[in-house]
Amino acid sequence: MSQALKDKLLNKLVTIEIYHGITVEQAAQMFVDLNYEGTPMDKVTKANIDPRNKWVWAAKKIFEELAHLLRTPSRHRPRRPVSPN
Repeated sequence: MSQALKDKLLNKLVTIEIYHGITVEQAAQMFVDLNYEGTPMDKVTKANIDPRNKWVWAAKKIFEELAHLLRTPSRHRPRRPVSPN
C-alpha cells in the first residue's frame, strides 16, 4: 500500500453508531441487515455471516476441531506418509 493511500485512509472520518439497551439477538439482526443491505451478496453468504444461524455455527465449530486434529500429531494415530513429489 502506498504512503499516499495510507495517509488518505488515516485522515478519513469514520461514523460510529452506539446502541444501548438492545439484546444480542437484536444486535445480530442489525449486523446482518446492515451488511446484507449495504453489499450485494447471495443467500448462502448472508446465512454464513448471520451469527444467529446455529447450523452454520455448528459446522464451523466442527471444521475448526477437525483442522486442529489434523494439525496436532498423535501417538495413537499413524502419520500419513509424505509424498516426495
